[in-house]
Amino acid sequence: MAAVLLFVACGDANERYVRKAVKIMDRQGLYAQGEQWEAAKAEALAAHPVSHAEAVETVQQALKVAGGKHSFILSADEVVGNDTGSWAMPSVELRDGIAVITLPAFGGNESDGRRYAATVLEALPGRLNGVVIDLRDNRGGNMYPMIAAVHRFLPDDNMLRFRSRQGTQPINRDYVMRSVGMERQPSIECPVAILTNEWTASSGEAVLICFRGLEKVKVFGSPTAGYASANTPFPLPDGSQLVLTTGCDVARTGEEFCDDPIAPDISTDTPMEDALSWIGYQCRADDAIDYYLIKEIGSLYTPGEVCIPHSDFLVADSTFTTFWGDWWVFNYNIVGDTLKTVSGGNHAGKMQVQKTADGYKVVSFDQVEDGARYRSSAKRIFGYIYNDFRKSIEGRQSWRDSIRMKYVSYYVERHHLPVTMLQDYGRPAVEIPIFESIP
Repeated sequence: MAAVLLFVACGDANERYVRKAVKIMDRQGLYAQGEQWEAAKAEALAAHPVSHAEAVETVQQALKVAGGKHSFILSADEVVGNDTGSWAMPSVELRDGIAVITLPAFGGNESDGRRYAATVLEALPGRLNGVVIDLRDNRGGNMYPMIAAVHRFLPDDNMLRFRSRQGTQPINRDYVMRSVGMERQPSIECPVAILTNEWTASSGEAVLICFRGLEKVKVFGSPTAGYASANTPFPLPDGSQLVLTTGCDVARTGEEFCDDPIAPDISTDTPMEDALSWIGYQCRADDAIDYYLIKEIGSLYTPGEVCIPHSDFLVADSTFTTFWGDWWVFNYNIVGDTLKTVSGGNHAGKMQVQKTADGYKVVSFDQVEDGARYRSSAKRIFGYIYNDFRKSIEGRQSWRDSIRMKYVSYYVERHHLPVTMLQDYGRPAVEIPIFESIP
């Protein structure tokens, strides 16, 4: 009789285990909707597992439908050891003004997370010519220490969102830094190259998506693993955890990522070499464009003591030799502690940059025409990015003014100009702010 009671009790425990897991999946699983899920749920609830192993197998079959390929079960022993799982610290190597940051997977506790992020942040100088973020072989874990480690290269926007059946959760820099218990640090604006391979997965892919849609970011290597989704652990009666996919990753561009690999911008077998070359070329190309704007375009206006160019809109091709932009040039005189605007204007179009015997030079500039041919020439020059260009030039004036002020602030700091104010003709002088980030 005792054996029969024990058998019944074990059977009840196994069924409770299945019912608990199915209830969680039904409420939270990203894919737990529709006919396929209803069939899988009914099959799981109709099962009568006679052993714990059979109960786990029943849940796993339902889990494939409710959570997809990224969901799994952690055994009780794995849960106990999960907080101290094997993981490596990141590293930073400085190469001629370029930081090479290797971000491995992370699976430690909260204190470990702060050490992980601090290892990178404490090694970074205030300014860089560029950064390479190596996500190859990063299979995931806790994404927040990883993002915190590179948050200085990200803007103040919703870099990432998680879309679940319950709604959407935005993630920005402040949220990330609060999650790891660290203070936010000043931004560094520079070219960012990211390296990926077929083992870049889960949270490694989330870090990649945080940079999606940003200018001066290029991804090198091979497609990722295709596990760009949000997993949530739920405890089960036997001490194990149901690690269930509850959301997909959404980039600032609006693109959703979940089960499909993310392709690089540049497919290559030599991603590190190509990334370093791209950053070096971009720095030299930027200098060439500035020189051209000052010497060739600035000279078309009434001269001043200082010429400061900037761009409101800038897109480059994959080789970083062709640039589409809306460039502005302003000439200023220095009067006391004030930069006073003398002249200036904007010039939209397409520039070609080449390496010549004398260095990098702008070899052509196809400009948008004024007057009646403005729209037709802009459409011809900008092509498929014409709508992006149009939205940029129709943007809020306050936003355009802030972009200009950022470039002025950087120029003043870099050239040690003895000025603190900026004054346009017919307007009161305004203070030149000190920005956290530089162009």
